Amino acid sequence: MSSISDEVAALRGTRSATLGDLIRTGPFARLLAAMTVSSLGDWVGFVAVTTLVTRIGGVNAAIAISGVMLARTLPAFLFGPIAGVFVDRLDRRRLMIGADIGRGILYLSMVLLHELWMIYLLSFVIECLGLVWGPARDATIPNLVPRRQLTNANSLTLVSTYGTLPLGGILFTILATGSTWVAARLPFLGSNPETLPLLVDAGTFAFSAFMLSRIAFPPSPGRTGTRLDVSRVWRDTMDGIRFLRQDSIASAMSLGIVIAFGAVGAVLAIGPFFVRFTLGANEAGWGVIVTATGVGMALGMVSANAASRVIERHIVLVWSLFACGGALLAFAATPTLAYAAVIAVWLGAFCGLAWVSGYTLLQENVADEFRGRTFAALTQASPQNAPSHTAITAA
Repeated sequence: MSSISDEVAALRGTRSATLGDLIRTGPFARLLAAMTVSSLGDWVGFVAVTTLVTRIGGVNAAIAISGVMLARTLPAFLFGPIAGVFVDRLDRRRLMIGADIGRGILYLSMVLLHELWMIYLLSFVIECLGLVWGPARDATIPNLVPRRQLTNANSLTLVSTYGTLPLGGILFTILATGSTWVAARLPFLGSNPETLPLLVDAGTFAFSAFMLSRIAFPPSPGRTGTRLDVSRVWRDTMDGIRFLRQDSIASAMSLGIVIAFGAVGAVLAIGPFFVRFTLGANEAGWGVIVTATGVGMALGMVSANAASRVIERHIVLVWSLFACGGALLAFAATPTLAYAAVIAVWLGAFCGLAWVSGYTLLQENVADEFRGRTFAALTQASPQNAPSHTAITAA
């Protein structure tokens, strides 16, 4: 039972920002449920698709998987620059619901497909929809939560996105073993191990769309309208690029976030070779490094709000980036797997701290009119959405 002072503080907006307030009530709680379930399904779907193309590819499985990686990476470069225009010009809730429904239908269609080129095409479209959904979410969060809760909201958003990775692998394994049960009752679907995971994946996006439909998105201040003029798409795209170049805060924060995840990307890209040839460990050793980095990122993300209470957020970002560089140098120089795992935790923590701090600074300082294009450009340049899946799985 809350005290009178707590109620007065809540009315004045001076009540301390807690994770519990975000998780239990309000529109962000529904958004968190939607993105957590859909992120879990997305990881399950990604593993299922790679399993599917491996089976269809047969002796050319390596080439088939490379095709999926290419199909999931290309949208960031081809569609990423204009995805933010859709986010800034159209109704964001409808855009997100449509993207969820579209991804669910496309994953469901893969159950019946047996041609690699069709799977590549659907994977490409799925990533394009994801490039719209992510920036729309990031641009909307500042309108759903109080300013004092932005750091907590970003922490929960990133943890729900990347923290579901190991759960996705476990869930895929469980569902793959249940595909025989599905085949016995729905023989036209076949008995392939990826069938049930793809069906469940489609269901997660349906759940996400349902949860989003129950959220009343507040009016977006500064928006120029919700109409998309096709003739203005190129001009709006260039306006967004010009804004990022001219706005010192937006460009600095975006660069900082990209640098932070460049450190993690470096570990993921050459980590397997480093673990095998420098540390003398096997595949299990690489799993230890990935797990340690993930644990560190989670710790850094959830501690961002506490750090900002003691130190100014922009100072937290700057020194986190310095610490990322130092941790990466120490990681490269470490002689044993045990030391490398410990340093990987710190590396992940500093990167997570920098990313949450940078995201919060962007949301606080970028006008709503440009948020979609800002976060779309950030998604294009950093290992989020499609690139993140590709980098982690390739590693």
